[in-house]
Amino acid sequence: MTVLEARNRPGGRVYTVRKDFAGGQHAEGGGEFADTKHTLFRSYASELGLSLEDVRVEPNARLDGVSYLEEHRRPLPETLTPTVRRQLERFHRRVEALAAPLDPFDPVAKGASLDLHSAAWLLDRLALGPTARFVAEHGLRQRFMVEPERLSLLYICQTQRRLRGQPRGGIRVLRVRGGNDQLPNAFADELQDLRTRAAAKLVEQSSSGVRVTGHGWTVDARYCVVAVPLPAVRELITFSPQLPVTLRKAVANLRYGSETRTMIQYKRRFWRARRESGRILTDLTFASAWEATGGQPGSRGILIAATPAHNGVLYGARSGTLRNLLATDEIDDVYPRSRALYANGSSIAWQNELPSGGSVAAYAPGQVTHFWRMLRKPVGRIFLAGEHCDSFGGTMEGALRSGRRVAAQLDAML
Repeated sequence: MTVLEARNRPGGRVYTVRKDFAGGQHAEGGGEFADTKHTLFRSYASELGLSLEDVRVEPNARLDGVSYLEEHRRPLPETLTPTVRRQLERFHRRVEALAAPLDPFDPVAKGASLDLHSAAWLLDRLALGPTARFVAEHGLRQRFMVEPERLSLLYICQTQRRLRGQPRGGIRVLRVRGGNDQLPNAFADELQDLRTRAAAKLVEQSSSGVRVTGHGWTVDARYCVVAVPLPAVRELITFSPQLPVTLRKAVANLRYGSETRTMIQYKRRFWRARRESGRILTDLTFASAWEATGGQPGSRGILIAATPAHNGVLYGARSGTLRNLLATDEIDDVYPRSRALYANGSSIAWQNELPSGGSVAAYAPGQVTHFWRMLRKPVGRIFLAGEHCDSFGGTMEGALRSGRRVAAQLDAML
């Protein structure tokens, strides 16, 4: 088996940043958290001898975060009042009710009517109060990386249906201790023929096999697995013969989210001195932040400032150095005088990073109905893999499951 990797590293959107930070600390520039019921993620980590860390037991786990809204800073519980929580719960219950009849593996079968509407449509109908509406929209942007009016209601319901039986306290709480990049690196160590900096330009299919051509090289094989985000497929790869019409439309149009993630290392964890967790909910440009180094040693600490959706595009239009300065300045609004503690920074704008072209697949209204099933079918000798091809969309678990599905399909054919 030959694996062609366009980057100089394996892992794709799993990207642990190390070299930019002092003291041996690291932060996740891409896929960061898994759920407690992401069974394949946990199984592979165990098989490969990797331990997982649970953010629920980190030193800052029981500390409160802060909100910074309309230039006013307060403890997060003072923003998430019982009234706001009740309204948010009403939104979640309504999504759960709409999701109940769905098959999470084939949501189109019973959910086509939901695909006519956006997440914003449902929020409008529920008429939440302004704070609850802000927090609900904030959560949708953080999860799907697009504005709520551009997100299919069916897709968020499919995501919710997939979570049935998952306790909310177990969602997005697990990381690989020492960095998530250890997982793809361990897979790569098992490969006999991994070629980095090998971006495919042409995929030609015949009745007897597939030929993949790049800059100055060619690989012939019986089958080809395209585990590439669709924006990169659109920009980088030509297929001969052309893909089926519906699949070409998916490649051209499937919505992807935007996220610019800025990681700021400080000389000390000033938020801990205030008995706060480092979590920030804000109406500033960067939207939210959390500590990346909760379980890591050292007096320094890293806050990740996550900027999704429209504001992520705005942040991403700046240079990396300027993004660091902007994030540091905005965090200084929340924590005055923290700017003086800035040590190092790093950032990535996934919508600008061409081997990806976006953060995660985020189906727009109408797109689940048109593209869901097609993305899961082989096209002759070509198979598609990646989080956009799995019911666990937008997660490392989904990427792993899509690979397992394709492997089973190939085993049946060989």
